[in-house]
Amino acid sequence: MNEIMFPQIFGILFHGFGHGNIARVIRKEMVMEDEDDASNMEPESMNKEMDLVSLIKSNSLMFFFYFFLLKASANKISSWKLLSIMALISQSIGSQINRQYAFTYVQTILMVVYHIDQLFFSTEKEKNCFEYMIVPIIMGLPVGFIGWMESTQCSSPSGVMEYLGGHFIYDAYIASSTLLVYLICWVRVNYYNSISASIQVEDKLKES
Repeated sequence: MNEIMFPQIFGILFHGFGHGNIARVIRKEMVMEDEDDASNMEPESMNKEMDLVSLIKSNSLMFFFYFFLLKASANKISSWKLLSIMALISQSIGSQINRQYAFTYVQTILMVVYHIDQLFFSTEKEKNCFEYMIVPIIMGLPVGFIGWMESTQCSSPSGVMEYLGGHFIYDAYIASSTLLVYLICWVRVNYYNSISASIQVEDKLKES
């Protein structure tokens, strides 16, 4: 279970950094709008006006965002080189995506990579484990549903997702479900360990 949860920690951490990078770009746009320099400037044109340090910082943050997102989604892939290549490709394509479709793009990568990893790279023994069932039930399915709701209902007349909290509810659920899954597995392991220890003690008493 630790091999699943450990990358999740860094995935969530750099998810937050990714949001910080997006917020920084938005704040810069707002300042430029106030100065009447560029009221409808696209991210591509903004990147041209970034200084080299800001450009390196922005791209580094987004690379690690994709890298740890992919590592958290595909924990069966142990090759850091392959993950780096996948992250670079995802980042390159993502930089060309219109901002309003950015969440849908990232959500698609998350879901596709995660399900390919679980379905095709898990052994039969792993597929029969408790963790193989509990992770997609608590994390995979709800995150996919909430992501679908956000992608399709955030700007709908009903305003359902806006009422529920928008993207905040999506991010909050990822973090809380990760903790919940780990807690359930931890309690289960400790419960069975205590039973096993009790049986061993009883066996020793019988032998004596």
